[in-house]
Amino acid sequence: MRKPVWAFALLAGGNSSRMGKDKATLVLPNNETLLRYICRRLSVFGGKKTILGARGAEDGWSSYPDSSPDKGPAIALRNFVKQLDRVDFLIVLTVDMPLIDIALIRNLQNWILSRQKSSWCVNLGERMCAFPLVLSSDNFDSICRGKSAKISDLVKDADGLYFPSSMFPQEKLLNINHPHQWEQFCSDYFFV
Repeated sequence: MRKPVWAFALLAGGNSSRMGKDKATLVLPNNETLLRYICRRLSVFGGKKTILGARGAEDGWSSYPDSSPDKGPAIALRNFVKQLDRVDFLIVLTVDMPLIDIALIRNLQNWILSRQKSSWCVNLGERMCAFPLVLSSDNFDSICRGKSAKISDLVKDADGLYFPSSMFPQEKLLNINHPHQWEQFCSDYFFV
């Protein structure tokens, strides 16, 4: 049986309006940008790794410009998926979720491989936390046909299923959107 081919997309092209500046360029106490920090942490994975947005590549990661800036991450993903080939699963992450780590991704991959081939996202009770998002190549055509700029609609277009919330420790799904969250993250995890 053929080993599945995984690819990674890191969304890093948003306006960061709540943060007040580009989150990808935030500098950690170790003088590493948030983008470089996440790329480095995930560099152990093989396969195609791409940063979606209008920035340069990092070691082991290529860059794919957002051809529809200001239209949202779902449109950027739809455009990116159109050019993917020979990939079974695309794992989509965001630059503002710095606690997603190797163990979480491996757990996610193993869980998916023990199930039907489908697209998956996280469901946190009343709200959907789309990321990490895993898109199956079986759903790429329906994803590309979709028009909505909402990630939730992209997941519906992909006939997405939900990972059990127990699979992800809540802290790993930390999403940094505001300056006070950034300061707290740096203080909690870099002992500033």
